Amino acid sequence: MVPPLNVTLFERLSSLVRPVNYKLILRPNLDTGVFSGNVKINIVLKQEKNFVNLHSNLLDISKVQVFRGDREIPVFKYIEVKQLEQILIEFSEPLSPGSYQIDIDFSGKLTKKIVGFYSSNLKNNKTMVASKFQPTYARQAFPCFDEPDFKATYDITLIKPQNYVALSNMNEISKTLDGDSASEAVTFATSVPMSTYLACFVICDFDFKETEINSNDMIAIPDYVSGATEHWGLITYRETSFLVDEDTASAQNKISVANTIAHELAHMWFGNLGLESGHNMNEPPDIGGSPPEVAYNITIDNMFSKLDESRCYLAARAVADGLRVPPADAVKIPSPRGVSGSREVRAW
Repeated sequence: MVPPLNVTLFERLSSLVRPVNYKLILRPNLDTGVFSGNVKINIVLKQEKNFVNLHSNLLDISKVQVFRGDREIPVFKYIEVKQLEQILIEFSEPLSPGSYQIDIDFSGKLTKKIVGFYSSNLKNNKTMVASKFQPTYARQAFPCFDEPDFKATYDITLIKPQNYVALSNMNEISKTLDGDSASEAVTFATSVPMSTYLACFVICDFDFKETEINSNDMIAIPDYVSGATEHWGLITYRETSFLVDEDTASAQNKISVANTIAHELAHMWFGNLGLESGHNMNEPPDIGGSPPEVAYNITIDNMFSKLDESRCYLAARAVADGLRVPPADAVKIPSPRGVSGSREVRAW
């Protein structure tokens, strides 16, 4: 066996290792505030390497295995590099280019900071869990390649109490009892290729209204740090950014909610298609042209049946458009959670 390597790691992950698919199982405990999980990441290695590094933060890693097909590749060691929020997996012999699978068992604590994988205490004394990964908090929920240009598909399973509802980016395809416990394992369909910050999980016992339409889910969350986030297939909103009382809400309140919904729909259907090389993500890529306007107009047509409200909204839009800051002026996320800079760390 060869001795351990002197490895230099950078804040940005290597483009020579790319994720293709995540098979993720998460088991949050709503009573204790902890969670456990397993992730199997199919990767493609583009060049011979004797180590692989990926993101992890505030997680306890209990097992790391690497496979090529059915053959297990011996792992020399794995260590956490806290300064960079990464795991370094080192091999006894260099890996040749090709396809591999990284299999990791992990656990962590549900945060109270409304970012990462977090729990929220509701007014009825019950608890829900939700996720908020933008810009770089997915690494607090599961080991991953937590940069926006590392797009991959996801096969997600959430373990929940039987009387709760589990939601994710895609539609539910199966539900089975989880062993002898009073829990269910809910599995969702394979997602479209997406960045880590767009993965989304919710477990709650909310009442809900369901209508068969040619669309996907939206949910209002009491404790949510942003106004809303354009997750693929499951747009999440702060309650006040999504819910209005038709009888008592002011026109301005309705306009604000309509603007938020239209904004997130446009981002989900068009902005998420963009590919960014870094976390300059104050706004998804501005693709311009008419498609975002289509999303805006469809939303407004459905929300406003009165012409005067529609005109009022369009007037407000015109003013807002005149004050909009150009995308080029967006501010980069600071290090080390972001990807600016080139700080390096040596791992032994």
